Amino acid sequence: MVIVVFLFLGSIRATIIPAVAVPVSLIGTFAFLLLMGYSANTVSLLALVLAIGIVVDDAIVVVENVERVMQENPHMAPHEATLEAMRQITGPIIAISLVLLSVFVPVAFIPGISGQLFRQFAVTISVAMLISALNALTLSPALCAIFLRHEIPTRGPIFHVLRAINIVRDGYARIVQRLIRMSLISLPLVALIGAGIFGLARITPTSFLPEEDQGAFFLNVQLPDGASVSRTSETMRRVEAILKAMPQVQDVFAVIGFSLLDGANESNAAFAVAKLKPFEDRRAASDSAQALIRRMFAEGAQVRTANIVAFNLPPIIGLSTSGGFEYQLEALEGQDPVRLGAVMQGVVAAANQDPRLSRVFSTFTASNPSIYLDIDRDKAQALGLSMNDVFTALQSTLGGFFVNNFNLYGRTWQVNIQGEAADRRRIDNIWQIQVRNKQGEMVPMRSIAELRFVLGPQVITRYNNYRSITINGAPAPGRSSGDALVAMKEVSDKTLPPGFAFEWTGTAYQEYEAAGQTGPILALAVIFAYLFLVALYESWIIPMPVLLSVSIGVLGAYGGILIAGLTLDLYAQIGLVVLIALAAKNGILIVEFAKEQREKGLELFHAATLGARMRFRSVMMTSFAFILGLIPLVWAHGAAQISRRDIGTSVFAGMLVASTIGIFLIPMLYVVFQRLREWRPGSAKHREVVGHFPKKQRQH
Repeated sequence: MVIVVFLFLGSIRATIIPAVAVPVSLIGTFAFLLLMGYSANTVSLLALVLAIGIVVDDAIVVVENVERVMQENPHMAPHEATLEAMRQITGPIIAISLVLLSVFVPVAFIPGISGQLFRQFAVTISVAMLISALNALTLSPALCAIFLRHEIPTRGPIFHVLRAINIVRDGYARIVQRLIRMSLISLPLVALIGAGIFGLARITPTSFLPEEDQGAFFLNVQLPDGASVSRTSETMRRVEAILKAMPQVQDVFAVIGFSLLDGANESNAAFAVAKLKPFEDRRAASDSAQALIRRMFAEGAQVRTANIVAFNLPPIIGLSTSGGFEYQLEALEGQDPVRLGAVMQGVVAAANQDPRLSRVFSTFTASNPSIYLDIDRDKAQALGLSMNDVFTALQSTLGGFFVNNFNLYGRTWQVNIQGEAADRRRIDNIWQIQVRNKQGEMVPMRSIAELRFVLGPQVITRYNNYRSITINGAPAPGRSSGDALVAMKEVSDKTLPPGFAFEWTGTAYQEYEAAGQTGPILALAVIFAYLFLVALYESWIIPMPVLLSVSIGVLGAYGGILIAGLTLDLYAQIGLVVLIALAAKNGILIVEFAKEQREKGLELFHAATLGARMRFRSVMMTSFAFILGLIPLVWAHGAAQISRRDIGTSVFAGMLVASTIGIFLIPMLYVVFQRLREWRPGSAKHREVVGHFPKKQRQH
């Protein structure tokens, strides 16, 4: 960024001024975030990275205009040139800042999880921008009066760079001068761009939040129904050996007898966390968590004694149990678990045959063997037994029972009672249990109970008061989570019999709720920016060229997302909102100056050409400083790399297109809408709407 400013201005003194504006704005933003209670998380840090390119823009505009005034008026002292330059650009700086605010502030009020993420981003970037605008109106002019001098390089590399920039500027002005003669074609071009945006939006894959490599992944190990804890432990040792053999895995943590997906204690289940080595030691694509999950599926298939499923962490911890999607199959008519399990197997089988889906599974089984102790309650009451005493005796012997605490050696100790392992290893050990009745006599368990074996689910869950089964899955490689949700809906419509339905939960529910928000969010940003510009220019027409010119940037953003193989997720939507604000900035700089020249009496074509020419350097300098600052996000690696690429790629591609193609569209649109503004129906002579002006004005 500093290099770009130096190349365009050719002066170290001038480069210092925008460089100073960056730390001042960022430190002030951190202070405000601290007061607001926000943390330095992925969203706020991404906002600060983008803010670096935004906060420097105002200072660049100030320095560039002061430099231009000093070059055009060599007799002016630096402080006089600064005053003259500030008279010209104070309005545009305020306009740019308030337009950016008008874009970001409304999206901060979006409800739900999307609103929480947008709110942090909007607050961070809005505060940084306000501090930047304050700097540009106070600190930067003062520094210009102190640092700038009448220094024009006459030789050396900088002289040739500045001459090349001037040649490009003059060439740009000549092209604009020719294009505005046929400015009416700009309207069909905008319509074509709009159609392109609509078409690309239809084919761009969507998702809610990207599945990041968070330095770890989960495994769910499930043995056949009725397997003991000892068998589960033996299988888990084999799984740990497979994980530790992977050079990317740093450590493994396992919990025997617990299913994370079911959230329950199960003897035939285990849960493991594979912690990966730091990102700097895992540079290759095959070292990512996603690649290791796929590899674990292949190697886990060699363990015949269990079904091993590896899955990623959820994108937001606490929002879901796992990465991918969570689907709730519901029995609307209270069907029994066996029937519900059969329907689940049909859904899973059909889903795994769909090429858009992968790793669709469920841990539910309705055939888990268990022992049912049928207690004759009437007989127990006749023998003077309390049911509470019966259950306490069973729990104390077979499971464990907390008695009390006692203090010894300055510590608090728990007292728990439990039968010896040898006395609870066999089923018939239950008959050794005896319960004391009200008369103090010991009553054997065999006298009041009978045993029988039953089959059924280990866990029965309910969702929205219906019996339900959780089905987990993920999109196939190269597919987005939005494609996966559409595929599961289509599979459900074809597979589910009457009396069954499904709902989304976890991250999938949030994605389903957020679906279709991109259009309203962008429309909200554009409407608020338009209304503010209407108030600023006191015209319903002049803001139109500024906002219509943004369309080319949005088209470039969609194209960049597709070319990079990314998805239109929440971070990419944030990038599109940023793009609208930044692309509008280019239009404001050019239209504002052209409008001023027109109001001074300059001929329309001449005013449009002059506005484009005089603002070329500041537009290019701010745009390319920002674009080059986005390169680390576009090629990001490590923690939150997909999030950084999503937001960086959309803004990078959009700004690149807006700064190379959009700058030709802006003057053409200005001419069209300025003509429309000056047109008065019913008058004998329209106010020179076709460029034919009074002789005095043509000679100006």
